[in-house]
Amino acid sequence: MLPDSVPPIFAIALVAAIVFTFVLTMIVPNCSRAENARSATAESQQDETTGTAQATQSAADNFEVNASDPRQAKLVELLGEDTTRKLLVKAMGNPDVMWIAAHVDDYAFNGLEAQYKAMKLAADEDAAVPFVRSYPTAYPQATPSAENPDGDALPSGSPASDVPETNIPHLYQWDSRWGNTAFANTALGLSGAGPTCLAMVQRGLTDSGETTPYDLAKTVQDAQNAVEDKRGMKADYLFDGASSLGLECIELYPSYNTILEYLLTDHVIILVSETGAFESWECYCVLTGLTGNNKVIMNDPAAMERSYKLWDIDELAAAAKTMYAYSRP
Repeated sequence: MLPDSVPPIFAIALVAAIVFTFVLTMIVPNCSRAENARSATAESQQDETTGTAQATQSAADNFEVNASDPRQAKLVELLGEDTTRKLLVKAMGNPDVMWIAAHVDDYAFNGLEAQYKAMKLAADEDAAVPFVRSYPTAYPQATPSAENPDGDALPSGSPASDVPETNIPHLYQWDSRWGNTAFANTALGLSGAGPTCLAMVQRGLTDSGETTPYDLAKTVQDAQNAVEDKRGMKADYLFDGASSLGLECIELYPSYNTILEYLLTDHVIILVSETGAFESWECYCVLTGLTGNNKVIMNDPAAMERSYKLWDIDELAAAAKTMYAYSRP
């Protein structure tokens, strides 16, 4: 009971304060419980993701290659033990990879180098597995297929990335539309890094929006002395063929300063790597631009992992054998 001497306005205020305090004591614990629940859920999801990745890595680390198995022994002879282990671990959860690993001899029909590249591609690139699986029976495919549910977008299963987009489209030489067409007496999916890089640059810098790696491969194949058998396009064609593609080209000496200068002036660079820098053969890739802190954005026509990271300029300059800068005419 309130004393009769307390004015009504103070009585009302006192009652309101009591009610507010009561409500607060009910709400705050509930909010805390809800926040704790959300945190626990997030932590659980993170733990689940981390646990899955750790389990996958653990499976790879603990997998033992059986050298007495004739197929596994052939894979080790071809790929080495580490890549064989990677391929066989992937085969556990993918029937197509399991078939590829079990039919290593089916990939020898076009020479040892093509066999090695196909099997290694299956081990390294999830999105390239359909191409590798089809290669022994689908090659040579006479013309490209129009069927690709992803269009020019990254194939399904490609990694999430924070790498900024540029005006240079990202194309892969092993795309299901043209990977099994012929180039340099082997499959474009195995030898087509050069034409695929040129297709990206031409599409990004000119109005040739429909140009494909298949189109560029035909152009290169028809050029004089531009192709090395089973290896692909010769690096010289990156300069020699530029004008016919509507591009201006400058050959560059690989260095930190040249990469920085030409990317800052809206050029696009095709880098030809030293043998062994990325793979055991020369690789072609497109340097498409810079981030605000001068990290390089790179489109690799064969490897998602290399495409979905930002690169230090010094690292790329050290890897480069030669480079060519392209601009609009």
